[in-house]
Amino acid sequence: MSLPTLSQAAGWVTLVLLLSSLLYGAGRLLERLGRGVVPMRAIWGGALLTLLALAVAAPLRVPAAVAVPSADRSAVAVTAAAPASATRTTGSLAALRAALTLGAAPLSAAARGAQESAASVPAPVARRAMPWLLGAWGAASVGVLLVLLAGYRRLLRRIALGTPQSLLGVPVVVTEAIGPLVAGVHAPRIVVPQWLLARPADEQAMVLAHEQAHLAARDPLLLVAGAAGTVLMPWNPFSWALLARLRLAIEVDCDQRVLRLGASTGRYGRLLIDLAAAAPRLPLSAPAFSYHTTHLERRLRTMTTPASRHRGARRLSLLATGALALVTACESQLPTAAEVERMDVAALEARTAAALPSGADGPVRFFLNGREITEAEAKALPAGKIAT
Repeated sequence: MSLPTLSQAAGWVTLVLLLSSLLYGAGRLLERLGRGVVPMRAIWGGALLTLLALAVAAPLRVPAAVAVPSADRSAVAVTAAAPASATRTTGSLAALRAALTLGAAPLSAAARGAQESAASVPAPVARRAMPWLLGAWGAASVGVLLVLLAGYRRLLRRIALGTPQSLLGVPVVVTEAIGPLVAGVHAPRIVVPQWLLARPADEQAMVLAHEQAHLAARDPLLLVAGAAGTVLMPWNPFSWALLARLRLAIEVDCDQRVLRLGASTGRYGRLLIDLAAAAPRLPLSAPAFSYHTTHLERRLRTMTTPASRHRGARRLSLLATGALALVTACESQLPTAAEVERMDVAALEARTAAALPSGADGPVRFFLNGREITEAEAKALPAGKIAT
């Protein structure tokens, strides 16, 4: 299996970064619309898993080369000028799909631009650079994985020194200072610190209810899946941001479950504040009652924000926004190698027309290297001389 070219790698990285930013922005919007309607972990977990799926699928859509094979490395830009009436919403499924496709066009265009820039690098330099770039990526991924595993092993060793016992009828592991948290992926356990045993029984019950909510939702497994994004793409800041939002989301969801069981908001909030000062540093796959002190204000504000009275409208808005972001992300793609090889001006014109709403018409204008040319001149260009 041959290494990808530098232009392939540049296009893929650019596309993944743009898709990541789209998913993060959509997640923030969905979080606001979905408060009290859907679990927050579903929004951010879905965004992370979608990013992983699209990142894996993106190389399948990257052309084998974007460089023009001939000595003339000119690029052809084809644009369609449609009247304003063509951009109005028609209400049909075809128009909706066209709007989503056009919304994805800037993402694909930016990725193609990165490919073209990389294609201008001399071939010998590009060939020498790719092994080093891939090696650096692999080293960074291995480094992140080792750090995560080392932190988790240290946590398990400290928990192994604890004492299994029952707290209010719930099996727990009592440690000197670790917890409250859920540890383990295959057989997760509730871990509590010794000082929790001295707290009032109602506070112990709230802590246990929170940790049992983590167990019921299988949060350790969800966090491990989320951490896979940072291991596979350590260079992507949005994968780290999505994981941080997921960690906060699962704590907010568990807070809401405890309050729905009848806990006092004021008493529960004060308990969070008391325990936040004693929160230990934890690996990314260990959900904890008091993680993280920087999230404390957000959790308290969420608990005290009144629920919306327009749940039906919020559900519809949530569904529409999620569908828009998902389809736009899926429509953002690069042409395949076979498409690039046989793409002439007529094919580019057809792709542009397919992206416009049904019924759109208007003059088609052709540009070669920024200079407007006639249709006859454009269609006389062979496919091999078209870079984009």
